[in-house]
Amino acid sequence: MCFSASASFAAAAFTGAAGTTAAVRCGTLKEAPLAVIPFIFALQQAIEGVLWLNMVPGADRAFVPALATIFLTVALGIWPLWAPLAIGLVEPVAGRRVLMQGLLAAGAAVAAYGAWLVYQHPYTVAVTPAGLCYVNDKAYSNFVLAAYAVCACLPAILSSHRALRLFGVAVTAGMIVAMVSHYVSFVSVWCFFAALSSMAIVGYFLYPARAASKEHHALPAQ
Repeated sequence: MCFSASASFAAAAFTGAAGTTAAVRCGTLKEAPLAVIPFIFALQQAIEGVLWLNMVPGADRAFVPALATIFLTVALGIWPLWAPLAIGLVEPVAGRRVLMQGLLAAGAAVAAYGAWLVYQHPYTVAVTPAGLCYVNDKAYSNFVLAAYAVCACLPAILSSHRALRLFGVAVTAGMIVAMVSHYVSFVSVWCFFAALSSMAIVGYFLYPARAASKEHHALPAQ
């Protein structure tokens, strides 16, 4: 299989290490939500690793519903809100920050819908050749899915920080690849790619002098 317990646990270890580096380098409270992002992805990957272990034939699946609920609460109920919040807080350019605040408002609505869906229509988990598939009795709206993608991906792409733009491009590319090649297990596969992409966030904390784009440096002189 392309994805497995070992792949999820390895991704959790890498993103956890990235989160530790970001946390150590985090200098202000407004940077804290950004530094936490790799840790949240590490949690998701650790949960999927445990899910893989619980989905093998003969395993006790008593904890599968609870683990799936936690994973999807983060995936659907946190990320569309957290991404514009965390990236908007560190954005120095006023115009871009206003756009991110608009995405934050939209993300709050998308996150509320996602949380409602998870708890009112609980998901079950199935194993596919390429990842875990989360299924319930109510389809996730295509319109909301589009809004989710915009709220989760666009803030980083709009950022004036190079490392965050790299993160945004990588997450968006991972979304497209996951949608095209692993549609049935899209959520699981995209979260895996997004987790690995989040290691780019460390660049924001390691190289602060080079984080901002040339456009941002030119603004004071305009």
